Amino acid sequence: MTQLLFYERPVPLSPERHGDLRLAVRPDHHRFAAGVHAIPVTGTDSVANAKVAVARGTGLLLDVAGLTVKAVTTALGDVLDDPAHRRASGEVAAEIAAMPPPVSVIGPLTRLLGPVTG
Repeated sequence: MTQLLFYERPVPLSPERHGDLRLAVRPDHHRFAAGVHAIPVTGTDSVANAKVAVARGTGLLLDVAGLTVKAVTTALGDVLDDPAHRRASGEVAAEIAAMPPPVSVIGPLTRLLGPVTG
């Protein structure tokens, strides 16, 4: 059975240790999850965020109360088969790629939050 925790040794981000890192979108970007049995379904932390994904054309919002295998299968097929979802996802990916690198906010965030204690 594949362990679902993908990160073997997570560490807090710091400007000193991670200052030269950048995010990149690559075709093999999710290779780390190749051995995991899963379907590409993403949950959001709020209905409002899910509605943004729907409005952008990058996803569908399913009613959890009426969730069935057929509903998930149908929605998944709709997302995977409709080129409009792929196109919209590509647009969002391009917007994200054009954003400043995460390292540019590490310093300001750590100054704002102050020291982290465990």
